[in-house]
Amino acid sequence: MLDEQLDDKGKLLTALREHTNNSGDDLQQLLPETFLLPEEESTFLRRVEEEKINDSRWIMKPASGADGSGIEIFSNVTAIKQFLNKIKKVKFVASRYAGRAKPGEERSDEPFEHP
Repeated sequence: MLDEQLDDKGKLLTALREHTNNSGDDLQQLLPETFLLPEEESTFLRRVEEEKINDSRWIMKPASGADGSGIEIFSNVTAIKQFLNKIKKVKFVASRYAGRAKPGEERSDEPFEHP
């Protein structure tokens, strides 16, 4: 059961939400703001629309079985909506994109650069 939850991002998200609900921990301390699609699509789109003026980035990944393929990063509301229409029935996880922080700094919105 645990292996299955770790292999599937949607099930992992659900398990983490259950854990934080039961323990009182803050989910936002464990991972960036995250939505399970298509189930939470309307909530996700409302959040993206709220952030429109900030031009925030969102990373979208297939929930399971993609072995690293199908990952997309968006900062444009229109592009996000087009992508969601294209993948209508496929399970995806959408998270606020959290860039890597440099030592001594807070998290950045800049993409991680491999050395």
